Amino acid sequence: MSSLTSTVPGAFNALYNLLVAAGNAQNPKIPVFHSEVLAGQLTQNGYVLLRGVQNHRLDLAALGSYAHYECYEICGCVDYYQGGPDPLSMVEQVLDQTWAIYQEVVMSTVVANRGAAGGAPVLGSSAPTQLTYVLPICAEYTGAPSGDAGFAGQVEFRYEIKARITVP
Repeated sequence: MSSLTSTVPGAFNALYNLLVAAGNAQNPKIPVFHSEVLAGQLTQNGYVLLRGVQNHRLDLAALGSYAHYECYEICGCVDYYQGGPDPLSMVEQVLDQTWAIYQEVVMSTVVANRGAAGGAPVLGSSAPTQLTYVLPICAEYTGAPSGDAGFAGQVEFRYEIKARITVP
């Protein structure tokens, strides 16, 4: 029996490692979490969380071929919280900071590692070589007063990954 070798674990972990490096380069550092944020890990400076993979599917690459395109979305979010006695006075600042973390840690990292014809590999050298592209799908911002005297912002994001895989 033959089986397809998925690129999902390799791509997810490669993106995670790139985001950790980008988060560590910020001042102050922005923590990046893999799959879940545990109690006590929340920070006032915000954080990035890679939540998981959704919408995984295989598409035929060619009729009569054993080649397939593996397509899926890597999903995550950026959360930022700011404390203070008047949550509504900090709405704009929280939006600005949340979006800045998304741009500096997530979006810039993906754009810099999107691959290029004859150039750098998609999601860096530790990612599976079968990756053909990474494409931003969406980024959705929400903000709300926090129960403990502050305001919280969140950007939920999705990146589509496509890889060409074959049955060995």
